[in-house]
Amino acid sequence: LELSSVVKLSMASDSSEYVIGGVKVLFPCKPYPSQLAMMNSIIRGLNHGQHCLLESPTGSGKSLALLCSTLGWQQAQAAKQQEEGGSTGDKTQP
Repeated sequence: LELSSVVKLSMASDSSEYVIGGVKVLFPCKPYPSQLAMMNSIIRGLNHGQHCLLESPTGSGKSLALLCSTLGWQQAQAAKQQEEGGSTGDKTQP
């Protein structure tokens, strides 16, 4: 398992900000190593349009890792689309 693409940007008292696979991910607490690995796999899967099958024991923070990484990826995609001048799908505004 390779976590070389995980970079910690900042840490406030309540949350942390990481760059995982080129995607900025906000995390509300200090993540377990398994959560960092899971977020890395999720972002890699999303970037390649693939499905992910991930296992981890009860209480290991799967839901939080999934939500934070997916929301970070979604925000990165929206920003990328906006930079490229793409529309957000709303054709009612000029």
